Amino acid sequence: MWEKKFSDRFKLKVEDTFHRRYTVIGDVMDFGENVLSARATWRLPSKIEAGIRGEYLLRRYTALFYRDYRYLLGGVFASYAKPKKYDWSFVQDFRKFSYRNGNNIATDWNDQSQPITEGKFNYYLSDDLKIRLSASREKTYYKSFDTTSQELLWDFTRPMTVTEFYGGLEYDF
Repeated sequence: MWEKKFSDRFKLKVEDTFHRRYTVIGDVMDFGENVLSARATWRLPSKIEAGIRGEYLLRRYTALFYRDYRYLLGGVFASYAKPKKYDWSFVQDFRKFSYRNGNNIATDWNDQSQPITEGKFNYYLSDDLKIRLSASREKTYYKSFDTTSQELLWDFTRPMTVTEFYGGLEYDF
């Protein structure tokens, strides 16, 4: 990870993570995964924090039993906080998948980027009580638990849209 604050208003963060898995039952579950992410953040004169971010993930399996995939994600974000009054945040990302051994996947999303939108708002009713509201919408793929690999894996043949609304009261005591 590398992070640098260029001024009071601008900072940059770059992170690279590599994960390699070997198993004792053969090479079916062996993979290498690399995640490279970057984030540039500006603090605007209005005290809104805004920025852009990007992420590149590549997962390649040793055997062709599972689909290798990679995605490129890019987006913008903004947030604002007035302490003990309210705060809000908004994120808009777009993700695009590609495959090494899954090019014959019959879905209409193969050549499209999938939007990911999320908004949050918190309002303080008192020092120890606040209302939390959030909404999100994401075009993605179904994830199912694979008993061989013991993890949630994307099923690229089953696209889905997830829309969530959440509201609640949070009391700190």
